[in-house]
Amino acid sequence: MVAKRANERHETLGELITSRLLELGWSNAELARRTGFSTTYIGNLARDIAPGTKTGKPKRIPDETVERIAKALNIPIDRARTAAGLSKRERPSPNTVEEALNNALFFDQKGLSEKDIETLRPFLEMMDREIDRLKEKKEQ
Repeated sequence: MVAKRANERHETLGELITSRLLELGWSNAELARRTGFSTTYIGNLARDIAPGTKTGKPKRIPDETVERIAKALNIPIDRARTAAGLSKRERPSPNTVEEALNNALFFDQKGLSEKDIETLRPFLEMMDREIDRLKEKKEQ
C-alpha cells in the first residue's frame, strides 16, 4: 500500500486507523463496536493486513468498509479512501431541494451519544417537517 511515486509515501489505511485510535483514546474493540466489524478484522486493517488473506497481499478493501471506518473515526471519507488505495468518491448533486433534505437526514447515528442525538433531534424534526411541506406543495 505504498505509493509508487519516487520518495513520496502516503499514509496507509492501517496507519490512519492506528493514529486516529490513539488520538481518540480508543481500542480496536471500541472501533469494532462502533462499526459492527470484529475486533480481529479491525486489528488486521490497522496492521495493513488485507481482509480475507493470510499473507496480507494487497486486496481491495470494500468501499462500504472504508466509509464505515471513516465515519466512526470522524475522518474525511476521501482521506480514508486514498489511504486504502481507492479513488475519491463521486458525489452526485441533488436534483431537488427535497432530495438534498433527504440526503441531509440520512446519516449514521451509530457512535453518537444520547446527548448528541437529543441535541440533533430538533433539527431533524424541522427537516422532516420541511420535507413534508415540500411533498404537500408538490402534490398541489
